[in-house]
Amino acid sequence: VIVISLFTPNHSSAEFDPYLKDSTITTEDFNKPNVPTFDQYKVALKFQGNPAPVNIKCHPMAKRYRTRLRDGSKTGPDFADHITVVTWGAGTGCYQIAFVDAKNGQVYFQDDLSYNYAGEGVVDGEIIVMNKTLLYRRDSKLLIVAGCPNEDCDKRQGIHYYVWTGKGLKEIYT
Repeated sequence: VIVISLFTPNHSSAEFDPYLKDSTITTEDFNKPNVPTFDQYKVALKFQGNPAPVNIKCHPMAKRYRTRLRDGSKTGPDFADHITVVTWGAGTGCYQIAFVDAKNGQVYFQDDLSYNYAGEGVVDGEIIVMNKTLLYRRDSKLLIVAGCPNEDCDKRQGIHYYVWTGKGLKEIYT
């Protein structure tokens, strides 16, 4: 059983109590009726070969994070056929997110999802920092985020469902 408890970043881990804080996500939350599924957003796997070099000139933030983007995209696409999801730590329980197109090296940063605060979680009774709370597959254009996109825990905590449009993500369900 995995429990993710979300709370604003100003709470210390000494205050951590998954039953008293702002929000708790359990595995059952991913299985509610009518939530989007990966199979509803399947894509054909067409991309083959090596990923294109990262184009650090295509986005103002790409040059700043060029090492993370290059290292993260070396393994090739893992989302929506030809997209590589690249993440890196941005503080305790928080990470940054970028998307690299393996076909042409284009880098995308999503304005409403450039950071995700994932909080802390309890796995088998142990408190852990949840720093990878993205669910996605190469054969689907659905991306599921558990946390607080852009660290907006007051308004946006919970599970968010996005679809890749070809140029970025569109939120379709919360």
